[in-house]
Amino acid sequence: CFVYQQNMDVTLAENNTITVHDILNETKEELDFRDRVVDMSLAYGSMVVTTNSQCFVYQQNNWNTPHVEDLKDPPTLIVQCPFHFALVDTNGIQIINYE
Repeated sequence: CFVYQQNMDVTLAENNTITVHDILNETKEELDFRDRVVDMSLAYGSMVVTTNSQCFVYQQNNWNTPHVEDLKDPPTLIVQCPFHFALVDTNGIQIINYE
């Protein structure tokens, strides 16, 4: 899985490792997850990563401290907007603030 936005290049390297490459600043970050990554989305200065049980929200200026939400079911779709994002799963739609 591969996501690109402006100067950021994000790749799912393994089932539970994401590599974030800032092309402009020539930096790389490796993000490791306990569970397998199900989906990811990068937009509006934020990256949303979902596993089967959790949702991680990263800000592009801080890859070390994500906001973590517990999930009942793994989402099938992530839609990002400027101030919120939506997760779609078998139970319906959740709208979550980036903070």
